[in-house]
Amino acid sequence: MHRPRRVGGVDPNTYDLVSKMNYMNTSPQMIRALLRQLVYQAGVNPADISVGDPVCFFPNQYYDPCHGEFPNVRYLDRLGRFGRTAVQPSSVPFYWSCRPAGTMQDHVLAPYAEADYFINLSNLKSHSAAGVTLCGKNYYGFLRLPTEPGYYSLHDTLPSTISASGVIGVSSI
Repeated sequence: MHRPRRVGGVDPNTYDLVSKMNYMNTSPQMIRALLRQLVYQAGVNPADISVGDPVCFFPNQYYDPCHGEFPNVRYLDRLGRFGRTAVQPSSVPFYWSCRPAGTMQDHVLAPYAEADYFINLSNLKSHSAAGVTLCGKNYYGFLRLPTEPGYYSLHDTLPSTISASGVIGVSSI
């Protein structure tokens, strides 16, 4: 039996955040604040809202307070266990402007392809190979898992990986 590996410090068998406790992720407080604005101020039906990162697991430390207040929101994650929703691909193709060789056709994941609106909540964190990523890194899970065959890895084109870029190295602060 294949057992999923830990991703982002989350144990896939319990969905508990067991390491990387101080890793710079968007906090559950920020997610709840955004949900409160959408539901209570803008009048969005909670059942029409999806929150999550399809590359990662939505840990209990985030899910419990968010789901406790907003049980009808769909919480997206990699496997869709413990009340979360697994993300499926859509038929909407995604084309890379650089036309990478040796990769498979990407398709936008269904929750993004079906969305009327997309809110990219900025996570002000540094990225050791690319400086501050702000919202850019949030699209990392927009298509499919980087572990899948034929995936075009954005990490292969970061300034720190290209010798001609003039960047010797970037360290996070």
